[in-house]
Amino acid sequence: MMEQLPLRVRLRDSARFSSFVVGKNAQALAALRFAGPDPPRVVWLWGRAGTGKTHLLQAACAAAGELGATAAYVDLGAAPSSAVLDGCEALGLVCLDGLEHVAHDADWNAAIFRLYTLLQDGSGRLAVASGSPPAGLPFTLPDLRSRLLAAELPRLVEFDELVQLCGQQA
Repeated sequence: MMEQLPLRVRLRDSARFSSFVVGKNAQALAALRFAGPDPPRVVWLWGRAGTGKTHLLQAACAAAGELGATAAYVDLGAAPSSAVLDGCEALGLVCLDGLEHVAHDADWNAAIFRLYTLLQDGSGRLAVASGSPPAGLPFTLPDLRSRLLAAELPRLVEFDELVQLCGQQA
């Protein structure tokens, strides 16, 4: 029998798509809204700290809930074990934040691969985020690596970089 482990994670009330400063990050926002004629099943956000990865993942969970779908946000850096993913395949959306914290761990690789496969077999969607570029993470399971690298991979641009980019365009 599987037992779902409760996590002490609360979504920030301010984490909504409407409160995200989009700038050059429109691709990431669109991908996480899972809208359009052929929305992605898997999205991997990446970018340095402060780019809004957590905000967007939590906003995606909040938006799913507002539409009556089930969703979960998991901070992989704070999760006690890969067992927190047990049963998540039944959800409409699973958001995994901080993939760089577990990429080197075989148990986590197996659990995420299982979740990925089960979500793909059903109708669920997966969103992951990392602070490191996707190709640079040290996965122990090559099949997980190849499947996640086939996802939509929007890089988030920092606000300071947005200001610089806007200044260069003026």
